[in-house]
Amino acid sequence: MVEATAVLAAALAALFVAGTSPAGIALPARVRGHSQPGGARIPGTSFELAPTVAAGAMAALLERHCDATFAQRFAETLAQADAASRAAPGHGQTGPTMTEVLALCGVAAAPSPSTAGSAVPAHTLASAVGALASAMRPQFRADEEQRVLACFEQPSALAAMPVRDFMALLVRL
Repeated sequence: MVEATAVLAAALAALFVAGTSPAGIALPARVRGHSQPGGARIPGTSFELAPTVAAGAMAALLERHCDATFAQRFAETLAQADAASRAAPGHGQTGPTMTEVLALCGVAAAPSPSTAGSAVPAHTLASAVGALASAMRPQFRADEEQRVLACFEQPSALAAMPVRDFMALLVRL
């Protein structure tokens, strides 16, 4: 689980870094007119979009920082899980957990971060969380950053966390 948590932290760090790059700055033009309240959220932004639009936007941001196949699978899974988890309480359900997201996007079965050709750059949990903290600083207040980083201190608690709760920590209003 620690390995999967490191991959998640590294992927989120890449997403936040990409979100502040020129491609990320152009993101509003890409998603204009696609707002869907209650839809999938793009971490680091206030966008709520149709899951396919959110996945496309996240994958476009991530593909410069990690393997394109991983970027697409991660973005699609995260977007679909976020939208499903937000709708679940209205249907008397709990929605997916982060463990399910990680398994569905192949993170739980991803090659070891020290293995060449892994989905995202090699990271230990500590270095991935450090990269995530650095990537969050330009966009998040210190207290918001600490709430996110606290999730990574206990990988088993993060794994059991509902996707809607985790994603709520990553949204900028």
